[in-house]
Amino acid sequence: MSRIWKGLGKIAFAAATLFTAQQALANGTAADTTVSNTVTVNYSISGTPQTPVPSTVTFKVDRKIDVVVAEIGAADTEVVPSATNQVTSFTVTNASNATIDIALSTLLDLTTGPRANTANFAATNVRIYLDNGDATFNIGTDTLVTHLDAVEATIDGNPTAGIRTIFVVADIPAGLNNNDLEVVTLTAGARQNDSAATLGAVFTDDAATPDDKDTVQNVFADGDGPASDDANRDGKHSDDDGYKVVVTALTVTKSVSTINHMIGGDTITTNPKAIPGALLEYCVLMNNTGGTAATAVSFSDALPAQVTYEAGTMLSGTTCVGAATAEDDNATDADDSDGFGASYNAGTTTVAGTVTTIAGGTTAAIKFRVK
Repeated sequence: MSRIWKGLGKIAFAAATLFTAQQALANGTAADTTVSNTVTVNYSISGTPQTPVPSTVTFKVDRKIDVVVAEIGAADTEVVPSATNQVTSFTVTNASNATIDIALSTLLDLTTGPRANTANFAATNVRIYLDNGDATFNIGTDTLVTHLDAVEATIDGNPTAGIRTIFVVADIPAGLNNNDLEVVTLTAGARQNDSAATLGAVFTDDAATPDDKDTVQNVFADGDGPASDDANRDGKHSDDDGYKVVVTALTVTKSVSTINHMIGGDTITTNPKAIPGALLEYCVLMNNTGGTAATAVSFSDALPAQVTYEAGTMLSGTTCVGAATAEDDNATDADDSDGFGASYNAGTTTVAGTVTTIAGGTTAAIKFRVK
């Protein structure tokens, strides 16, 4: 009989363990939860029912330690030389089954970026900020941090639970060239939640320790990230992003052509020459040969003493030949809505122009006439 009951006990224990383990996995049962299961065996002897025999087992749900860092977006962060407060964005997710603290750190030691580009410069003044909830970096409202305190576990049906948006912010040195690259990694390490605003202690991995049903044990379940100090199941995870330098090259070509000249009261338009009294046309052509838009473009053109500006002749467009949009001569340009502006200052005999934006790979032109 003892063998029978021992065998039934083992079967009941195994069945209970399998059932509750599957249930815990499906429901994301919190660590330190006590799971109890009772089996009841009914039997009879010589046809007479006997007292049912129960057997109860309990175990504590162990702590699965899993943090996940993920770059936001799938492209390197484009920067320009000498830019400050340049932002790479990440999410840090507590995929554990317990509330934990999370240590945050950055490294700039990788030579290959996430898009297989090679790093060749060093960013400076690297800092970590916790997003205030609007998913946009703002140095005045986001919080400068070195760790995250009491991050709850992810919860089914709650898309934001256990997830924090983190900004890694750095300054870019001067003197860089187009396509220069720096690689930054963000590492998140699981720490014990000490119920305080301070960072908790490091967890001990119990993967190699004998199973103890009465004790909450820790199992590291994190993956391997790109950071040089990150490995599988080491209690931390990382991801990387790249700072890619984009230098916009704006070339400017100024041209002049003769429209007509006057001889004896006749206007000559065939093969006109630049003789006194001739009408000439200047054109300023701006070509953005880079991949990033040039903004707030402006020019100043002091006219030579030998020419006189012809009022109302300013035209704008994308080419010198195709420029056909009339621009007034005033400096306010309140009545312009095409992104171009031009003005003539008679006091300094200067023509000035502005272009709101010249997109990468496009051109803009402003032309005017003089006598």
